[in-house]
Amino acid sequence: MTYKQKRRYLVLLVAVLGLVYCATFVFDSDRRAGRNASYQWLDKKWVDQTDRIEISNPLVPEAGVSLRFSGGRWNAVLAGREYPAKQQRVTDLLDLLSRKDVYPVRAASASSYERLGLAETAAGRITLYGGANPTPLLDLLVGDLDTAGRDVYLRRNGRDEVRSGRDGYTVFTEASRTSWYDLRIFLDADPSLRTDTVQRIRIEYPSSGDDMGTAPRRDPLSLSRGSGGWVLDGGAGPSPDGNTVETYIRSILGAEGDDFIPSVDPGAPVFNEGSLLLEFGDGTRKTITLGPVIDGGRRIAAVSGSSYVYALGEWTVNRLFREREYFIPE
Repeated sequence: MTYKQKRRYLVLLVAVLGLVYCATFVFDSDRRAGRNASYQWLDKKWVDQTDRIEISNPLVPEAGVSLRFSGGRWNAVLAGREYPAKQQRVTDLLDLLSRKDVYPVRAASASSYERLGLAETAAGRITLYGGANPTPLLDLLVGDLDTAGRDVYLRRNGRDEVRSGRDGYTVFTEASRTSWYDLRIFLDADPSLRTDTVQRIRIEYPSSGDDMGTAPRRDPLSLSRGSGGWVLDGGAGPSPDGNTVETYIRSILGAEGDDFIPSVDPGAPVFNEGSLLLEFGDGTRKTITLGPVIDGGRRIAAVSGSSYVYALGEWTVNRLFREREYFIPE
């Protein structure tokens, strides 16, 4: 083979290899799918425009919730009234929806909806609105998990295309509505109301949940901060453990309810079954007053300065209304 023939052969070989290499980009379905898989459900420019979120799930009715942005914060609508929502939870949802991630196309026809849990009668639904426009910014249906239990099937309502992605959605469409509520009892309390500024505590115990108020109530308990530390019942009783008292105060300031009770007014006369008073150094007083037992050992409760009525679990009530023995060192 002459030099010219060898050169021509090498040039031809390089050309063929180049064509093969280019063909891998053009005809490689996996590579094309990878490009198509990069996707986001909500354009980031619409995040700040979103002021209403509706979540529903026909298979998990208790997951239904309506969220509104008003007064500079997100609120949950319950019985036509707004209650504080967990701001970070809403932010997490909007971040998830607006984040570009891997969402490969899995189907493109309505025949796949029932199999993937994306029929409107079975799918979870997240709908976002902005302003007075009745057209949603996003109307997303959340279907079943894949066989591995890691990815979830998703589609825009009104479109045939089905995609899948790492599941971060069912935690929003299957959790109870109360998971959205900010149920901190002292939600909007002044930051100066801290553990170290509490000067006095008074507990008036409720009757037990079984005796319907017929049994005599326990004697009230008082704790006062003095120059030498905490004093129990004005010094008439044994000295309480200071660390235990401080821990107790922190548990009060961080206490949360189980739910909001919109059917009861905080000024109703039913809140007469026990009270817990915190008095601060600046003269501020915060009082938790208990009402009757409603279900499962829970009691309704009102808080001074708050327009909300809470349902407190039995465990929470027991932590707030500690027995005298709790404060006395062994």
